[in-house]
Amino acid sequence: MATDSDVNTSGGFAFTQEKSQIGLDRERKERRTRRMLAAGLGVALAAVGTGTGLYLTSPAPKAPKAPQPPCLSCVSDGSHVFPGDDQAMRAVLAAIAKENAAVRARKGRPYVSIMVLNPMTPGVGSDLTPTRMVDELRGAYLAQVTMDATGTLGIQLLLDDEGTSAEANVVPAVRQLMTMEGAPDHVVALAGDGVSNAQTATGASMLVRNGMPIFGGLTAADEFNGNTFNGMIQVEPDVAEEVAQLASWLPTPRTAVLVYDQQATDYYTSDLRTNFTQDYAKSLTDEAQPYMPGVSDTNVEFEAIADEVCYTSGRPPVVLYAGRDAVLAALVQQFQDDGNCHGKKITMLTGGDGDGLAPAVTASAPGTGQVSVIYTGMVNLNNLTSAFQQSYQQTLGKLDPGDTGLGDEWMAGTYNAMMAAWAAIQPAYEASAPAIPTRSDVLGFVVRLNGMFTPSGAAGSFPLSADGEITSPDIPIFEDKAGQRITLSS
Repeated sequence: MATDSDVNTSGGFAFTQEKSQIGLDRERKERRTRRMLAAGLGVALAAVGTGTGLYLTSPAPKAPKAPQPPCLSCVSDGSHVFPGDDQAMRAVLAAIAKENAAVRARKGRPYVSIMVLNPMTPGVGSDLTPTRMVDELRGAYLAQVTMDATGTLGIQLLLDDEGTSAEANVVPAVRQLMTMEGAPDHVVALAGDGVSNAQTATGASMLVRNGMPIFGGLTAADEFNGNTFNGMIQVEPDVAEEVAQLASWLPTPRTAVLVYDQQATDYYTSDLRTNFTQDYAKSLTDEAQPYMPGVSDTNVEFEAIADEVCYTSGRPPVVLYAGRDAVLAALVQQFQDDGNCHGKKITMLTGGDGDGLAPAVTASAPGTGQVSVIYTGMVNLNNLTSAFQQSYQQTLGKLDPGDTGLGDEWMAGTYNAMMAAWAAIQPAYEASAPAIPTRSDVLGFVVRLNGMFTPSGAAGSFPLSADGEITSPDIPIFEDKAGQRITLSS
């Protein structure tokens, strides 16, 4: 367990505490007043756009152009092209469609389907970028090929677009896939299941009420496990485990400030806030700084937060960031640009979603704010097995010539979720053969085998606890600093 320290071997993670100067409290109060006025202006502008009856003399800012809407209630076997796709997505979708056609064409060999329910189209302000979506699809496809090559039961891979949280496409997507247990689809399990927000929870509740096993493979809020949703398997560490890893491995900061997303519907950010508050209780000496993403005054809020955090004669407190990657770069920019931050080192801690930050964002000119972002990983990519790497290169070589997916945790997480589903589907078929297993058969093995079976994943076998969560996950820690990404703990 780390203790208070002023120096860390990473070269930039040091904490100090400075005394307030004369007039500090008065000036901070004035700054908070200005910030509240700015926030009120942003709320008023937002209200104009939503027709709540508030009007200003200046016109409301134009909303960003909306992306092409997703294909609602559209399930694809890979032959459908999702709106907002790119060449890389088209390539992996074509490969999935080809494998599915081969599975259906094999005479005398039964098959079932695993549905991948994730956002497939990018949304405004979403941190699920097209690159992440492609990597998830690559992981699912590689798992499908692995199953089809080794099992006596064929696996068809179907794709359902959950949409972004703003599009609220989860309910129609779930309703459709619940009708697909019979021929010719035979859907017996779901892999993926979204991004740990209220829409995802709504969909998961509908699924488990209808007996559908769920295998989660993305960033996981604390609630998304078998205790909350009967029949759910979670192959990624949850937020509590990520924050505990940060708190146990890094030196305890003497002072810290919580910067948090106010959206109550985002369970991931809400859990980050809760766990940071609990695990860093002794360090939280500064007033918490809330913000609201995706509104006209988000950057106004970030500017005020940077100004407030850096308003000290010494080193600023450590920033505990309970927010999403989608707006993290904008906050880093404010810390770099703010006059109070110039020449100072600002350290930020966050969870696994920080993986999406481009390291180049932390590069800044001398004399400006020097920001480093420390965050947890979800899968230890240093431990990818040689067999998995070889399989990836053989199967996805033409789709990913540079093997970029081997450096992506979202690919590995989706692969692990698919293989966890396979670990329940295979024995269910052995028990029901020659009949095709149903989702009820698979669910029975999920419930019975929790805490007893170890799926084979990208980094080797991983055990699952009785509540369906990965046991003792291997959580790496990274730091983006001066435009580079370095590994602090692996």
